[in-house]
Amino acid sequence: KNVIRSILAGLMVVTLLFVGMNIAYTTALTTDEIIGGTAVAVEFGDRVFGPGKMIISAAVALSALGAALSMIFYASRLGYVAAREGHMWEFMCYIHRQRLTPAPAVVLQVVLGLGYYFLGRGIETLINIYTFLMWIFYGLTMVTVFVLRYRMPAANRPYKVPLVIPVVIIGVSVCLSVIPILTQPPTQYIISLLLTGLGVLIYYPFVYKRI
Repeated sequence: KNVIRSILAGLMVVTLLFVGMNIAYTTALTTDEIIGGTAVAVEFGDRVFGPGKMIISAAVALSALGAALSMIFYASRLGYVAAREGHMWEFMCYIHRQRLTPAPAVVLQVVLGLGYYFLGRGIETLINIYTFLMWIFYGLTMVTVFVLRYRMPAANRPYKVPLVIPVVIIGVSVCLSVIPILTQPPTQYIISLLLTGLGVLIYYPFVYKRI
């Protein structure tokens, strides 16, 4: 019950904050200013707070830093668990002797991120590709809920998510994965899908079939 309450409370607070900020943006700024602006939050701070706009800039920077740290935290653990299950190199499941963190997985994640950044066309392209693939995998993760319910109906589930939630997330992930392809040049998204497909080609023979 505590897990359910914390999830619901966290979702409600975050949703209210983001919706409230968007309402504030659309109230203080015109449509043209929002569409043509490079940093809507900074323009909002300049319009509403004047010299105090640096507060908004600092808040946005802290929010971005928090998001980056959370991504590093959970993404490195994915590599760690994958290595522990035999899906990646063994050294990826090693942990730091004092801090007990998956140091090799963190270092590999940072190296790959920097490599993608310098080989790409800047941070904006990297963010677009990341969010595009992220929503695809979010949708696929929700599909596994139905697969597991069908294949393992009698499994012990301390928390059983209502099926309407994965249905909604699948619908949102489909929309947010298709719209960028239709509204922007699809080349970068097609390349990202092909690179992801290479991972499947490697996984099937060397991990799944154990060749």
